Amino acid sequence: MKQKTTSTIFIALIFLINILGINIIVANQAIITTPKHSSSTRQQTKSTITGYKVMKKVKEQARKYETRIGKVKISIIDKKKRQRERYFRLYKKFFPNEEDRSLIKFFRPANVKGMALLSKSINSVTRQWLYMPAFKSTKLLSSQDQNKSFMGSDFTYSDIAGRQLDQDKHKLVKETDKFYYIESKPKNPTEFYSKMQYVISKTQMAVLKVIFYDNNQKKLKTLSNKTFKQYKDIFLAVDSFMENHQTNGSTRLLIEEISIGNKIANETVGLKGLKQ
Repeated sequence: MKQKTTSTIFIALIFLINILGINIIVANQAIITTPKHSSSTRQQTKSTITGYKVMKKVKEQARKYETRIGKVKISIIDKKKRQRERYFRLYKKFFPNEEDRSLIKFFRPANVKGMALLSKSINSVTRQWLYMPAFKSTKLLSSQDQNKSFMGSDFTYSDIAGRQLDQDKHKLVKETDKFYYIESKPKNPTEFYSKMQYVISKTQMAVLKVIFYDNNQKKLKTLSNKTFKQYKDIFLAVDSFMENHQTNGSTRLLIEEISIGNKIANETVGLKGLKQ
């Protein structure tokens, strides 16, 4: 049965978030805001789980329900506080063999209308294709291309695809009564990030924050998932903010509409759908 919800934002990366927080009931759905860490949440407890198992549970939570379809607004703010806005439709599909696919198609403004990005991830390998309607051409992105800015934002192309569970080594650094703190390091030393530090809700097994470090071990950027919306037994991020500490730029992702569980043909999230 098709289900549809509308919200202010949705993000489809692996960073789909469950949340601890305060419930505000609106039209029979829960809007949740992220609380600040209190002294009680900082109380450390003895760990009985590994970092890998924590991240596996996060992935399982994120992959509930086969599909996502969203209408997304992306706001890009430079160090001088100048803002640009882009709008795209997002199609996301999870496959039983652990393959993830997503298709992003821009529809506004006119100078980016028709541009599309297809991502396919399986077995720690991600392939991405960029369609440029002005040239009617499709480009397979190299690993170097995947580390470049996505449409001038503070997300890279690889951020948009999301990381695979076995792409990194995961270490549980600390556990409190409400949060897990995980440090993940890429198994491939040539990757763009040297490590990522996650804060994860124990109640909902979802990522609340990610800090990215560059290959010089310097803090590069921080992804904060501030507000979430509940759909059945999962929570979707409805307000996500990426801050770049080295450029002083930032990017905010908002979703105006989202539907979950609707049928998406395999061709839609394939090369054929990329050009349509």
